[in-house]
Amino acid sequence: MKILIAEPDRDFLHAFRSLLELDGNRVTTIFDGTQVITKLAAHNYDVAVMDMNIPRISYKELVELLHKKNIPVILLSEKRIGIKMLCDDVLGDAYLSFPFLPGELTELIEKVVSTLSSDEKLRFADAEIDIPDMKLCTTVPVTCEETEVFRTLMNKGAVDSKKAGKYISSLNHKLEKLNKKTRIRYLMNEGYRLVT
Repeated sequence: MKILIAEPDRDFLHAFRSLLELDGNRVTTIFDGTQVITKLAAHNYDVAVMDMNIPRISYKELVELLHKKNIPVILLSEKRIGIKMLCDDVLGDAYLSFPFLPGELTELIEKVVSTLSSDEKLRFADAEIDIPDMKLCTTVPVTCEETEVFRTLMNKGAVDSKKAGKYISSLNHKLEKLNKKTRIRYLMNEGYRLVT
């Protein structure tokens, strides 16, 4: 897999490169936003991992550029991932908060690439996620984690509220914003479920 890593901290950059190359990936590392543009002009990548504090060009501009080239983006954040971040108009395909274990990054990369290679459409009542486009009802961006929560609930599976709580909240917020009747609710003796 060809991976682009944009990280201003050179120690992290070196560590990420070593970790991902051990798994047989081809890794390109850069430390500022202008280099992202330069690399994209000459190469294509399977996935990009980018720190939200990348200097010189805002991460939002870079995410838009990467998405135009159909490159999924994992955003690294020093802040805890919250609903505000997940409801942003310019959205990464997945997020990872510092500090994290090395295995979490490799697992997330595999999950994002696997999820986005699907042409599946998830549908419940008036809500739909088209996976290749990563959009809820063709308009609002969703993350891989939100998609996984939606898929699990659509199949009447159980979700862990500690891990999935923020994704449940952000999906409900997005469904409300779109004036959809579908919501995620906690039902006694059943857990979280998609309802209308």
